[in-house]
Amino acid sequence: MSVSLEQMSQQFSRSQMEQAERQRTELGQDAFLRLMTEQLKYQDPLSPLDNAEFVSQMAQFSSVKGLQELQTSFNTLANNMTANQGLQAAALIGHNALIPADHGTYDGDSPVDGAVWADGPGWVVVEVKDAEGNLVRRVSVEATTQGDTSFSWDGTDQSGAPLPAGEYSFSASFIDSGGQMSEAVPMLSGRIDSVVLSSQGLVLNLAGLGPVPLSAVRRIG
Repeated sequence: MSVSLEQMSQQFSRSQMEQAERQRTELGQDAFLRLMTEQLKYQDPLSPLDNAEFVSQMAQFSSVKGLQELQTSFNTLANNMTANQGLQAAALIGHNALIPADHGTYDGDSPVDGAVWADGPGWVVVEVKDAEGNLVRRVSVEATTQGDTSFSWDGTDQSGAPLPAGEYSFSASFIDSGGQMSEAVPMLSGRIDSVVLSSQGLVLNLAGLGPVPLSAVRRIG
């Protein structure tokens, strides 16, 4: 269980190559200064460069230099933020992440944990179906207040018989204190086995759930 340092290194290398390529195609401050010097050297003595035009070109030179320095600062900041994000991501490995999901893999041993948002006091009902769509278990948990109500499925059917390892689907509903039922979104919890820093941002590889973007995580515990 480790962060893909090789992928992080490759991404940094690509970023440096792209930056070098941009620098080769842009007019740097040294080139700009040489261009101005040559312009002054070969100007027409009968029609010399007037003061206003010279001041304008000097202002352009200052702007170019300032923009280059600003670009360098932004590149440094972006690289530092990316590296810091990778280090923070490494600390997530081994923790559990809760994400909205209606499918998960039961490993035949560990229970499948999750949560459902409750609008208030009532009951949360989670239905578990096998790969063929057959209902194998209905789990009911009392919700005492508004918020996430946790549930756990131990891998058994409605009669308590153990079920085989495999992929199962989950659906949820909420029944309020007045008996009104509404559909709810099930969320499943998975252990963070590894973290990948991609061009789209951080991607967490969750046991039994697969890869998910960090933005999809509801809670980490």
